[in-house]
Amino acid sequence: SDTQNHRVQKFDSNGNYLSQFGLQGFRTTQFSSPSGIAINSVGGIYIVDKNNNRIKKYNSQGVYQMNFGTSGDGNGEFDYPYDIAIDSNGNIYVSDSGNDRIQKFDSSGVYVSQFGVNGTGNGQLDNPAGLFIDSSNNIYVADNGNNRIQKFNSNGVYISKLSEQGDGEGEFDRPSFVVKNTA
Repeated sequence: SDTQNHRVQKFDSNGNYLSQFGLQGFRTTQFSSPSGIAINSVGGIYIVDKNNNRIKKYNSQGVYQMNFGTSGDGNGEFDYPYDIAIDSNGNIYVSDSGNDRIQKFDSSGVYVSQFGVNGTGNGQLDNPAGLFIDSSNNIYVADNGNNRIQKFNSNGVYISKLSEQGDGEGEFDRPSFVVKNTA
């Protein structure tokens, strides 16, 4: 995602530019600060349209398919969504940063559930950012405001946390993303 240019660019595995899509704006096919991107098992591209408080879906060629979400704090509504991840069952998880929660949707963008509330305790969140889902469908959340990574099961039940705030080895200061090592 090319956030400040309000578009998504596509490159091959060698870093060669292939294509782009998106324009700045508020209309259905336009972006305002796109952030997280996830690709499902059939090549569907889901993009967090952060400042428009919605998720957009495109096909693998960059053709717009649909969007879901609106501004707010109700089920399926967002306040500055940040990142997105898709589990092995096709469920979509979105870090809803301004609402201090993670929302879960089915593959069609229909709201399923949510977890997290504002706070510092285990399972509580403060400005959740990046998401990662492992092969067992456990969800790792970069709990930005609490300076830690938290792990939840696919139902949103807290499992564990990693680190606390600091600048020492293994400590964090506002972590933003969790990435799988593919090496």
